[in-house]
Amino acid sequence: MSSMKREIFKKLYEDNFNSIVLFLDKYISDKALAEDLAQEAFIKLWNLNKEFTDEDHIKGFLYVSARNLMLNTIKHNEVEQKYIKQMNYNDIEFKNIVIEEESYRIIEKCIESLAPQSKRIIYQVIEGKNNKEISEFLKISVNTVRTLKYNAIKRLKTLLGNNYIIDFFLFSIHHFD
Repeated sequence: MSSMKREIFKKLYEDNFNSIVLFLDKYISDKALAEDLAQEAFIKLWNLNKEFTDEDHIKGFLYVSARNLMLNTIKHNEVEQKYIKQMNYNDIEFKNIVIEEESYRIIEKCIESLAPQSKRIIYQVIEGKNNKEISEFLKISVNTVRTLKYNAIKRLKTLLGNNYIIDFFLFSIHHFD
């Protein structure tokens, strides 16, 4: 690269850099970003293998390049923000799924620790069956179902402790009919 071209470029940079930064900063209100974009416009000019006929054409190229870089940056930032919002939503959804699955695992483990007949009754309750249906299915009296169910729920409350999800589960299976 000739030293003449370097000197011309240096003068062009010194004369126009601040103007391009001010131009960009009016639109994006971020001086550091405006400076980065202005530098990128000058880099584009430097890498361009085109001869301009006069200084007005060079300035036009710099302003158009700076504007296009700014618009691309804005568009990229909008896409990035949309992606971040989606990721945050997905993170929340993921956490909720993990909490739900972990709660089911804990509940399942506690149910499995119950006596066999109580365990069968709780699983029947979870399936939505009432006391009469359970008594017919297990071939035991309705009063036995009520007593075993009551004792099983009481035992589950002790095993599961205080937890809103688990409380909801226990509330939902606590049918008195």
